[in-house]
Amino acid sequence: TGGVYTKEDLRAIVEVAQEKDLLIVSDEIYEEIIFDGKKHESVLSIPGAKERTVLVGGFSKTWSMTGWRLGWAVAPKEIADKIAKIQLNTTSCPVHFAQVAAIEAIRGPQDDVRRMVREYQERRDLIFEGINSIPGFSMIKPAATFYAFPNTKKLGVKSSELADMILNEAGVALLPGTAFGPEGEGYLRLSFATSKEMIKEGLRRIKEFIEEKFPNV
Repeated sequence: TGGVYTKEDLRAIVEVAQEKDLLIVSDEIYEEIIFDGKKHESVLSIPGAKERTVLVGGFSKTWSMTGWRLGWAVAPKEIADKIAKIQLNTTSCPVHFAQVAAIEAIRGPQDDVRRMVREYQERRDLIFEGINSIPGFSMIKPAATFYAFPNTKKLGVKSSELADMILNEAGVALLPGTAFGPEGEGYLRLSFATSKEMIKEGLRRIKEFIEEKFPNV
């Protein structure tokens, strides 16, 4: 969570896809929420990717249009035609006002987006420092998105059990890493898409709970 692929990473993915004749599905919805001067690289910029890639994106992250269920896909024509057919026969089309708002979001000034990303970076720094001060927790600083994915393996408790304990006893809702697959065991996911005050309070509660529950870590 929060990792950023380099062009070298993407080239390696495309090479494997070509070798194995695989289709690439690239979710690039966080392309604008990226920190520390890093640059988003799309897989479509890699030669040989275009004919075997479905790129998906949307408006809920960059423009905070969460819940409006509006996004896009870029794909080879034969795949795009099938996507359109499924879309037409399931939801018909997105609601009209959301489409108008989406056009304005893309065409309008992006100052608010840049301000939002700066704010997210400050929150990222806050949660990074706070998480690494909690006994048994450690994390790599995310380079993008608004999620943290701390390692909690030193506590010796399954992710789902730890998440339940923190929810029920500290009043902070977290996702166990296993919600994203078995390799997520030993991790938790936190969102910092909230105020700095809420982040500080959540970190305080988690730290107090861990120090009391696991005094020997």
